[in-house]
Amino acid sequence: MTLRVLAVLALAGCVSIPPFHGDPGTDGGAITNNVVFVTSGTLLVPATSADILTAGDALCATAATSGHLPGTFVAWLSTQTTSARDRLAGAHGFVRPDGKPFGDTITDILAGTMYYPPDLDEHGAFLSANVATGVDNDGTLGMTCDSHPNDTTWIGLSDSTTGHWSHNDDEPCSIRYHLYCFQIDRSAPLAKPAETGRLAFLSTTKFASGGGLSAADALCTTDANLPARTFRALVATEGIQPFERFGHGLQWVRPDGAVVSKTLTSLEAPITQTLDGAYIADQVFTGTDSLTATGAGHDCNNWSSVASADEGVISLSGFADIGKSIGTYLDSCTRPSRLFCLED
Repeated sequence: MTLRVLAVLALAGCVSIPPFHGDPGTDGGAITNNVVFVTSGTLLVPATSADILTAGDALCATAATSGHLPGTFVAWLSTQTTSARDRLAGAHGFVRPDGKPFGDTITDILAGTMYYPPDLDEHGAFLSANVATGVDNDGTLGMTCDSHPNDTTWIGLSDSTTGHWSHNDDEPCSIRYHLYCFQIDRSAPLAKPAETGRLAFLSTTKFASGGGLSAADALCTTDANLPARTFRALVATEGIQPFERFGHGLQWVRPDGAVVSKTLTSLEAPITQTLDGAYIADQVFTGTDSLTATGAGHDCNNWSSVASADEGVISLSGFADIGKSIGTYLDSCTRPSRLFCLED
């Protein structure tokens, strides 16, 4: 059944969404906001602060020219003397090369409020990559290649948002990395997404194994608090694949209007948002490492086990890549975790 996200937000008392008129960030196909992209080319990050920023900005300028993206672009890089957030110089409203919104203000972005991951390169091609940043997801300075005798830098993952886009790991400075490039010419409000479809959200309540699959579905139903709708947990059992639990029909959207998926074979935006509007990076029970695979013994015995020796597959909410978002690692069935909740 069609779900108007604006109506759901009104019912839940969450943020309001402005009317949607065409593609976000565009005016008749022309992008009207600042563009953010991940470079198709890579950089061996230098060891001095000045050289890091000079080389990074040069790669961004070259990539932008190659992608026919006019304007001034700077690399999302921190050094021991310069903060990445300060390099955006008050720019406001960021979209990807396809016009889909990434984030509004840098304050919003660093607080985790992001819509679609920055996983398009300067030509608009999808790119899942490690990205050198030197800065945490909240803007805090991290490991950088100029922090001697440090030989590592913090990296983010381009196909992610909240909790992983700027810092997911630390890696050696001796290898080449892609960069994020932010345009800084404009300061215009971002047209937020307002798509319609079936609702997909991250549970506020954490699920404790023991009650079986029906208990997982019941948690999603309770969290949704929309009696006229049917909600199920996006989990596998030993005989059921996650996508098999949902009928074909309309796309799934988050409470903020961002499209999560049209077919449940891939994710356009990660399921990071709870129904109260919060954007959260957290572990999530899924029971499988694929939307098209059964639990295969790692589904807490069909979600009925309370034994500490049993394990369930855990995913992380901030990823838009199926291989990372669905089935990242194993954790004890006795430790409660959130659920991905989808409307059927």
